[in-house]
Amino acid sequence: MPIGHSVKLQFHLSLLDKSNKEVAAIENMWVAPVERIGAVYIGLLTSTPALLEACPESLLVQFMEVPFRLEHIFDYFPQTDDDAAWIMGVEPKRTWPRNYH
Repeated sequence: MPIGHSVKLQFHLSLLDKSNKEVAAIENMWVAPVERIGAVYIGLLTSTPALLEACPESLLVQFMEVPFRLEHIFDYFPQTDDDAAWIMGVEPKRTWPRNYH
């Protein structure tokens, strides 16, 4: 899996909406792998989660780090060298612990 390119992952979400009701949804979003630790990739979420509108207090935000494995990928989009270099320079809004396995 090339670092800096885009992969699509499926997120299973359960959040509370503005009226405190649980909202369950599945959202497919693009992630750019920026680091590999063994079999785990750390990627930056490059999509803007659609559920942010319904659940503005969500912990899921664009440009946060998310861990994943190859088996979680269901689509792939190669980036240009310039786009891959740009994403590698983005400062994550939230980071993931590096001791994750």
